[in-house]
Amino acid sequence: MTRPDRPAELPVFKFAISLLFFAALVHLATTSAIAQHFTFQHYEQEEGLKNHDVFKLIQDQTGLLWSATENGLFRYDGAEFHRFGAADGIPESMVIDVYQDASGRIWAAGTDHLYYLAGDHFQTLPTTLGAIQLGPGQRLTSIDPRHILFLNRSTLMLAQPTDGPQRWTIAPYFNPQQTAAHPELSHLHNVFVDHDGTLWLGCAQQLCRVKTIRSMC
Repeated sequence: MTRPDRPAELPVFKFAISLLFFAALVHLATTSAIAQHFTFQHYEQEEGLKNHDVFKLIQDQTGLLWSATENGLFRYDGAEFHRFGAADGIPESMVIDVYQDASGRIWAAGTDHLYYLAGDHFQTLPTTLGAIQLGPGQRLTSIDPRHILFLNRSTLMLAQPTDGPQRWTIAPYFNPQQTAAHPELSHLHNVFVDHDGTLWLGCAQQLCRVKTIRSMC
């Protein structure tokens, strides 16, 4: 006699799988809901942040919070805000970017000058270019602590430390031959450095990539 089929067991097996899948979904949903529980704290003028227009916000390597705002640079230590003004080395009222390089040095960008924190006082980055024209959204970044990059009038500039009294030298990142070969490099509007040192540039209406220092691909 042939062995009869047992179709009644198949729905039971499917039902067991469905229950297991449903239980997994419930567990994931519960875990996700717990993991995504946030608390919010508003920091406004009453708390010491004296401007609502924040261009950039970073947390440094020690846990301090830095805010680049239309009313200057602020640092928050968990208890109070401190504004860095003229007495601290930043005479400009508008600070459009704040950045920390790999060495831990804090940089700030006004609309006309760049500043770096030395001790508890900001120093102006010296330049023979005259006033530097910077705009909100134009990222201040670096390849490493000795190669600071920023945009000046749509041109990518490189700041490097020196041993002389000038301390820093500033020059275009790309030489005339590279710019002539790639005219779009004369119309830059943003720069980003990848973890491996690759540069990504918003150039004209394109996205440009620079693999290594001073070599275009």
